[in-house]
Amino acid sequence: MTTTATAEDNAPKVLISQSGRKGDPGTDGTNGDGFNQVRKSLLDNPLCHLFKTNKLVDTSAPTGTDSDITFTRASTATYVDRYGIVKTAAVDTIREEKDGFLIEEASTNVATYSEQFDNSVWGKNTVTVTANNVVAPDGTMTADKLVGTGADSYIFQSFAAISILSTASIWLRADTSKSCALLLLGGVTQVKFISLTTEWQRFEINSTDVSNNNFIIGGYNTIALNETIYAWGAQIEQSLAATSYIPTVATPVTRIADRALLPVLNNVVTKELSIFGIISNASATTTGNKFIFRMPVVAGYLALFHRPSNNGFNVRYDDGSAAVGRTIYSTENTAYFALTVDESNVKLNINGTEATATKLSDPSLLLANNVPFFGSTGAALLSGNIKDLRIYDFALNANEIEYLLP
Repeated sequence: MTTTATAEDNAPKVLISQSGRKGDPGTDGTNGDGFNQVRKSLLDNPLCHLFKTNKLVDTSAPTGTDSDITFTRASTATYVDRYGIVKTAAVDTIREEKDGFLIEEASTNVATYSEQFDNSVWGKNTVTVTANNVVAPDGTMTADKLVGTGADSYIFQSFAAISILSTASIWLRADTSKSCALLLLGGVTQVKFISLTTEWQRFEINSTDVSNNNFIIGGYNTIALNETIYAWGAQIEQSLAATSYIPTVATPVTRIADRALLPVLNNVVTKELSIFGIISNASATTTGNKFIFRMPVVAGYLALFHRPSNNGFNVRYDDGSAAVGRTIYSTENTAYFALTVDESNVKLNINGTEATATKLSDPSLLLANNVPFFGSTGAALLSGNIKDLRIYDFALNANEIEYLLP
């Protein structure tokens, strides 16, 4: 039997939400507490934002064109584009990856001849190296072929001891799936067993043993007789995690820190402000406060920063005489943050969890013509990706923050 519905029929009604918000699964939305407070026209209208462009991902024009961002970095730097290819950005040019714009503090690759494993600086144990044998992760014919000629085959490079901690990284692949090992050899040997595939992967290993002075690839009988792997882009640095690749030849090379400024464009805020964004954190050190955003006010500053030591996000409001702050901890590598300021409170929301701090005074929030984020105070830099940065000239309410969250 076939049923035909016409415009005159009384179609069944499905209650999505009694108050405008999707409810919990299986409830047809009937227990939703409402998106009725979402000012969507303001959220979507760039004229109602503090800056001309409402999303950082929309402002990728290089410095010197019509970009809304003033971006500086006094060196070239690499990044991995949205297709997985390692690219090199020119001086003072922002780097856009699939997770957003890459902002990093300075780092030095102390591994020399980072792409030339046939060089004598790389020691070899029962391994033969064929230089420039296959296409590397950057699309050039610069990756080397390593063939084991014995049961315990490896290459290695010695380096000067690094204070605090060290991280070594390298791109590897194989003709067929096989195991390999990375070692940082020193007073306390760190060993990491890895599985290679036919695709390029970047592997890393780190240690807090400051006497580590050998980076070893292979070994532990993992490159057996006549087995073959391919290698490219070795890096050794003082860092909690591997940062963007820094090519070297005869001497270590330093990548200079990134810094970005956003213009105010004469749109001055006096009482309310909201900042929303997504950050993938990869802080290079475990110490200190890593500033995500720092805004000057009439006396003091309003700041959002991250503590890598405990993965805590903190907001601080300082009027020059005292400071109040609230911390939210996150176990996720990627965090969605919303910082709002209204007539009386400063609120920090991380992945939907909120903390509130009372404002110490009520100054005009904006003082300078440029507002820095990332790398705003000396060595207090954060390494990571940031995207979908939105700055509004009004305080987001709870419904609006939930609306912006994925």
